[in-house]
Amino acid sequence: MEVSSSPLHRSLQVFAVLQWVFSFLGLALMCLMALVPASLGPAWTLVVLYLAWLYKDRHTPRMGGRRCAWVWNWAVWRYFRDYFPITLVKMAELDPSQNYLSGFHPHGVLVVGAFSNFCTEVTGFSRLFPGLKPRLLMLPCWFQVPLFRDYIMTCGLVSSYKASASYLLSHPEGAQVAVLAMGGPLDALEAKPGPVNLRLRNRKGFITSSLEHGASLVPVFSFGEKELFQQYPNSPGSWVRRVQETLQRMLSVALPLFHGRLRLLIPFRVPIHTVVGAPIPVQRSPKPSREQVDQLYIERLTRLFEEYKTLYRVPVHQHLVLILACSCPCVLAFLSDCRDGGPVLSVLVFLLLFTRLWFFSFLYFVWLYLDWNTPTQGGRPIRRIRKWTIWKLQRDYFPIKLLKTAELPADQNYVLGAHPHGITCSGTFCNFFSESNAFSQVFPGLRPLLATLSGLFYLPLFRDYIMSLGMCPVSRQSLDFILSQPQLGQAVVILVGGAHEALYSIPGEHYVILKARKGFVRLALRHGASLVPIYSFGENDIYRIKFFAENSWQYWCQVTIKRLVKFSPCIFWGRGLFSANTWGMVPFAKPITTVVGRPIPVPRCLNPTEDQVDHYHQLYMKALEQLFEDHKETCGIPASTHLTFL
Repeated sequence: MEVSSSPLHRSLQVFAVLQWVFSFLGLALMCLMALVPASLGPAWTLVVLYLAWLYKDRHTPRMGGRRCAWVWNWAVWRYFRDYFPITLVKMAELDPSQNYLSGFHPHGVLVVGAFSNFCTEVTGFSRLFPGLKPRLLMLPCWFQVPLFRDYIMTCGLVSSYKASASYLLSHPEGAQVAVLAMGGPLDALEAKPGPVNLRLRNRKGFITSSLEHGASLVPVFSFGEKELFQQYPNSPGSWVRRVQETLQRMLSVALPLFHGRLRLLIPFRVPIHTVVGAPIPVQRSPKPSREQVDQLYIERLTRLFEEYKTLYRVPVHQHLVLILACSCPCVLAFLSDCRDGGPVLSVLVFLLLFTRLWFFSFLYFVWLYLDWNTPTQGGRPIRRIRKWTIWKLQRDYFPIKLLKTAELPADQNYVLGAHPHGITCSGTFCNFFSESNAFSQVFPGLRPLLATLSGLFYLPLFRDYIMSLGMCPVSRQSLDFILSQPQLGQAVVILVGGAHEALYSIPGEHYVILKARKGFVRLALRHGASLVPIYSFGENDIYRIKFFAENSWQYWCQVTIKRLVKFSPCIFWGRGLFSANTWGMVPFAKPITTVVGRPIPVPRCLNPTEDQVDHYHQLYMKALEQLFEDHKETCGIPASTHLTFL
């Protein structure tokens, strides 16, 4: 491909790249900013008509989009291509009578190769693959932005929802190519010159889709994609990476700190060669087994990289590195939520006060004042957040199971005592505060709420996040409010052992701090709520812990700090992010089985006596002990092991 080197041509190339970078980073915000004043001015009728049409058209991004051939052939894309330049390389023919699911690697910062080759005609896609119609799958959040959604659909972008891919891959006429940037937003954080790390291992939902529809898999590798920008150092485990991953979970988009030429957002002039590999035939299966083809896909992608790397100036000694892309980061996401999320978000909202975006923080603090009592009034659970895919990935990492031993009718209220606390309460969180194990189907009609430290609800933004998951303060005011609601089916989950029990999270041991913990029994008696014992087998095995004897000065320090800050300073460790043979903060992949026991009926007594409290407390302890004995062997616990009450 001959590219003109005249000053005018190169200036047009820079302009083309700048307008595309702006489209990617700023056009969505500009569309929103334009729509708001328009709705308040003489053009409000047009805005109303557009919003009405938008409602009617809301499903289009999931139904193939609305590609426009005129936009595909804009001259600006030719200058965009020539800036780098970008080329499309074909390894094998693709039959237009079939559908294809193409995995694009690597994601890069701005997915330049994927856009240029599959959303425009400048690299000759229609000529190389006649009869095929490519669609690039993009994060669904972008299709919620008015005007911007319509523009990106004209380029052939569609929503990355499973329903969107299914719509394309189920076309009986074939000719559909669904292109998915496999690494997702988190892969953008790895987009820097150097080793090629791909977030692919365990990211196999695309394989499941291909099996369900019998669509052939096509690996695609874009050489040069990672060299377009430099990034601020953000190695895994650093505070920068933790902040980026936390924001990614909140916003669904990655926020890499990158720059190009002249320390600006202009990418470096690095040639991009996008190689489309040979298709991998897939047999349609209504109940797919991913293991049928995932290894073959990895082998084909690796072979493609090895065959072409020397041709495109990749060092011979450099190889693809497939990293754990789902399970470990999802578990790390949960850990970050538990330990770092609150302080990080609080610092961010305060720092904004000293920037041009100060008014966002100001408005948030005004709303925070008005919303101050919401945590003690049942919180604000959001079912959509409880159903995030990330929780299923966390579940599969260990894996975590939910076992029901008896029905819990929705015409009653319940106080569920969860044991043991463990380090991160992974079993309790996964089973009761996400739908990863289908809690609402196992216990229909129940509304679970986790009572946690009241101090967490003083942290800006973080309080809203944990309330969306179904958490509330472990205060009498909060719990009384929930259990006094006229709507029955309230299920308050209390980690009875609390933070103190975390000090006894010893692998292979089963200590429960319960003898002096009777407040939850009084709560149940005041409201006539049935008591339900819960035990998570394996919760103590996911981390190693430094245990100190109760008569040691170290233990005294831990208990003293716990009394001051309500948080136990445990010394614990797990495995490394990339290797199970190294130390790190990733928990060990040990199975966790959460067993929900039978309910213990409790009469309503507004002012329970000590005898009544002791009676039901003893019944609860016996029920918990019996639950442990009945299920310990099926959960891999030796028969000689017994529950120890402290």
